[in-house]
Amino acid sequence: MKVIEPKNSDVFAWSELVHRFIDECIKDYGWGVNEQDLHRTYYAWDKRFGWLLEHEGKIIGVLAGACLPHFFNYGNTLFQESMWYVVPEHRKSGGGLLLYRACVKQCEKMGITRMVFAHTKHMGEEFGKIYDKLGFTYLETHYEKAI
Repeated sequence: MKVIEPKNSDVFAWSELVHRFIDECIKDYGWGVNEQDLHRTYYAWDKRFGWLLEHEGKIIGVLAGACLPHFFNYGNTLFQESMWYVVPEHRKSGGGLLLYRACVKQCEKMGITRMVFAHTKHMGEEFGKIYDKLGFTYLETHYEKAI
């Protein structure tokens, strides 16, 4: 199992991971996605802030986000996680931690001073425990409304 940087040829495997993530984690949110939008997102994505997890030649996980100035303090730079997902059959194998470590390494290299990660209500309380173990502090709860 290893972390790799996304290549253009990985777009279909990444797209499949997004579909699995949506089905498992945000199915009740009403977010419809189509392949054209997913492909546009993939090619527009700043790959410096994205990593894929590969096992035996197959893409089985992703950690991706964006980097931006902190909303309240422009002097701090923030990494905002958008998706951290490992397929269920490979969880608890250390792959998620490999993705996280690659993310931290890149953030440190680029002088990023804060990281914000999230989990959905469908993911259960175990994710809060994972974040606690990684040194995160509980920050807030988000609500969403379709308009």
